[in-house]
Order: sequence, then structure tokens, then C-alpha cells
Amino acid sequence: QVVVTVNALPIVNAGVDQTVCEGTSVTLSGSGATSYTWDNGVTDGISFTPAAGTLTYTVTGTTGSCSNTDQIVITVNALPVVSAGADQSVCEGTSVILSGSGATSYTWDNGITDGVSFIPAIGTITYTVTGTTGLCSNTDQVVVTVNALPIVNAGVDQTVCEGTSVTLSGSGATSYTWDNGVTDGVSFTPAAGTLTYTVTGTTGSCSNTDQVIVTVNAVPVASASSVNATCGLSDGSATASVTGGTGIYTYQWDAAAANQTTATAINLGLGSYIVTVSDGNCSSTAIATVSENGAPTVTVSASSNVVCEGQTTQLTATGADTYTWTPATYLSATTGSVVDATPVSDITYTVQGTTGGCSAVQTISITVNPLPVAGFSTVDNGSGNISFTDLSQNGTSWTWNFGDGGTDNVQNPNYTYLADGTYIVTQVVQNLCGSDTSTQTIIILNVPNTILNTSQLEIYPNPSNGHFNLKYTSVNSNDFVVKVFSVHGEVVFTKEYTKNSPSVTIPVDFAKFAKGVYQIKVISGSEEMDTRMVIDRY
Repeated sequence: QVVVTVNALPIVNAGVDQTVCEGTSVTLSGSGATSYTWDNGVTDGISFTPAAGTLTYTVTGTTGSCSNTDQIVITVNALPVVSAGADQSVCEGTSVILSGSGATSYTWDNGITDGVSFIPAIGTITYTVTGTTGLCSNTDQVVVTVNALPIVNAGVDQTVCEGTSVTLSGSGATSYTWDNGVTDGVSFTPAAGTLTYTVTGTTGSCSNTDQVIVTVNAVPVASASSVNATCGLSDGSATASVTGGTGIYTYQWDAAAANQTTATAINLGLGSYIVTVSDGNCSSTAIATVSENGAPTVTVSASSNVVCEGQTTQLTATGADTYTWTPATYLSATTGSVVDATPVSDITYTVQGTTGGCSAVQTISITVNPLPVAGFSTVDNGSGNISFTDLSQNGTSWTWNFGDGGTDNVQNPNYTYLADGTYIVTQVVQNLCGSDTSTQTIIILNVPNTILNTSQLEIYPNPSNGHFNLKYTSVNSNDFVVKVFSVHGEVVFTKEYTKNSPSVTIPVDFAKFAKGVYQIKVISGSEEMDTRMVIDRY
């Protein structure tokens, strides 16, 4: 007999399949046997970190002399490659948006929400984002540096008097830019009024602003007049007046006027006195003089000393209190510092100015230029020639239009018409004061016609707008020349043509010529013939 003992195989269990994230340690432990051996370098019950991917691990379990196997599948998911974005450097008060990438969802520290703007505090902070895809997460960091804004100071508000230069200078930053055309640290003269100036100060990439108010007060403009101590007055006096400023004025006369503080200083002897007028912000001075001669110093002027007939000039007198004008002829009034005069011929006016019983006299002469008056006469010299004689008055230039397109600008022209007809002659006479026009209608008869044979020389259509056909018929076989003359006898066109048949018709273009009557002449050898053409713009 032989005894065969069959031992049962151990029931080996490798454990349940696992799914982990990359970098996670795993411990594989077999069960159901006495000892265990794993492939892929795994030691039973000892943790290890598997590589990304899916791998099957086999365990061999042994009890006694019998072994059995089992398998487990480990799936290692790769971590998402999370990016927190590039580091940022911003200025205080600037909003920042942090957005992660490379995963499915994102969680930030420091209370940040992914993709939602926030305003970080001044300083440098590192923000960490955790990105998750499936069961796996990864992190990244971004550094946000917040630079403080420069504390810019535009300076203290300023109040100055008109005409005073001002210098605006910023502080607290590296560079400065001002509005309203101001350059930092460079003086300028602001206009009267109140204006706010804004400076932008920049340090690095950050800027801030501040404002300064500049108030420019108008300067009161002082003037002073004096009354002399003669002409019945026991003592001299001086009165200050002022324009501009606030309208609330104080007056201070110098020591020679006994420091009087009213607008009018009294009991003044002969001499000059300085008065300072102030509106509380700005001041100016004026000088009054009390002299021994009590007569006022009267001056007189005219808005124009030379006028045209019918024009008005304004006469102005200064230096006294009251005024009387003579003669009254052509004056709008005989009293007052300003009167209007409308003289018809040269005249001299006299004004008497009176102050405190003393008077002074001044004169002013006004020259009156006459208006032009047009007029002329004519003499018919025959053969269409007319002599024009100017009968106008007061003219300095003359313009003539002879009614057929011809013009001239001499005073007494002589003109030759090229065709019979009725013509309206216009004379315009001008001088510095205007112009006048005279017209006459003249009839021109018996203008000689030098055409040899109208059947030999034709021009048509006549009149036209400048485009004609010229037909020349002659047994003469020579080439021919066409000349065109203006009403003044000036040659305005010359051209030679070839004659290759007894009768030649050629188109001629005179459209560039002015409207009017022209003489056209054809010359062929010793043969000459003339006719007239009329250019009209119909």
C-alpha cells in the first residue's frame, strides 16, 4: 500500500483593485496563505509609490508545500498640471483677477475666488491655487506685489494779485505732470479768477493726484486828478478814482497830503501827491499834481481827422470838467466831452474846457474829402472812332466799358468801334470816398468795311461762342495766314495754313477769347481781305 495525501491549495487573496492619484503610496498585502511573494518588486505589506498608469500585480501565497496566486489591478491617475498664472505687480487700489488653469475646478487660499476680481492689500502676498480633475489635485502659486501709491502734494492754495507770477511744484513722487498747460517748477502768470490745478505724480509705475487752488485777484487801477489852489479856490485838492478790484476800496495819501485816508484829499499846497488804492487784496498807486497854473490842460481828438463827405467823426475833449464847442455847425451837440460832427467841407472846431472856474481852449481841424461825380462827353471822329472827354469831379481813377466788350482805364480814352450799332457806354469814377457811375448811349454809323469780296472770305456761324468755320476761296494757290485783332488793334492770334484747293474751309477755335467783336484778316501773297466776327456766350 501507498498513502497519497493531497493538501488543499491555499485560497490566496491579493485584495481589491485600487485607483489612486500619482504620488500616492500603496500597500499590497496578501491573505489566505502563510507567506506571500509579489511580482514587480513589491514586498508584501510594505508601502510603495506606483508610477502613473494601470498595472496588474500578482501575489503567490504559500502554505506548506502548496501555493496559489491572485492578482490586483492598481490604476494611478496623473496629477493635473495646475498653473496659477504669471506673477503680478500692480499699484494700490488696482483690482486683480486670479484664474487657475490645467484642471477642472480650482480652490484658492486667502479667501480668493477663481476668476473673480479683488483688490489686494499693499505688500507682497503668495496665493496658492489647488486644481482638481476627477479625484486628483495639484497646486501652484502666484506672487502678487502691490505697490503703494505715491502721496502726492500739489502745495498749499495760493491767492495772488493779477500779473503776479506763480510757480507750482509737486512733491511726494518722482515726476509730475500738471493740467492747464503748467510745467512743474516753472513760473507762469495766471489769469484773473479762481482755477483749480491738478498734478499727477508718478513713482515707478504708480501715479496719484492732488489739487491746488490759485485765486488771482484783479488789481485795482488807480488814477488821480487835482484841482489847483487858484481860480477862486482857497486850497488845492486831489481826487483818486479806481477801476477793477473788488469795489471795496481804501485810500492812503502820502505824508505830504497829511496821510489823508479818503478818496479826496483837501487843503493841498502846490506839489505832487501819491495815493495808494487797495481793495484789501491788491493795490496800485497814482500821482496827483497841484500846480500854480490853475487852468485845466485840455486835449481834443477825433476818431478821424479826415472823413468823406457825409461821414461822421467823433470829437472827444479831456482834461476839464465841462466843455463848450463852437461853431455849432454840423455838430450833434455844443456841450459835453464827446460830440459828433458831420461837416460837408473842411472845418476847424474850438472846445473850451472849464474846471473850478478856470478855462482852457483847444482847436481841431477836420478835412472833408468830396465824393466823386461821374460825367463825360464824346466826339465822333468818323470811321467808328470816338474821343471820350472826362467831365467828372473829384475822381482818382476811371473805368470805361464801351458796350462792345472793350474796356479802358485812362481818364480820356479814344476808342474805335469795328461795327455799326447802338452801344451803351459806362464810366465809373472812383476816389477814396466811393464811386459814381455815368452812362450814355451812342450810335456808330459808317464804320468802313474792308472786305474785298464776301464770297471769297466767310466765317460762320457768326456770332458764336468762339467756335467758327472759316471759308477762304481764291484762285491764288499760295498758303495763307490768318490774323485776329482785338478792338484795340492788338494781334491776339496768328497762324499759317496750307491751301491745297481753290476753296478751303478750316475750323478755328477762339473760345478762350473774351466776349466781344474781333477783326479777322486773311493774307495770301499780295492778297488781303478782312471781316469781323462776334464772340458771344449764348
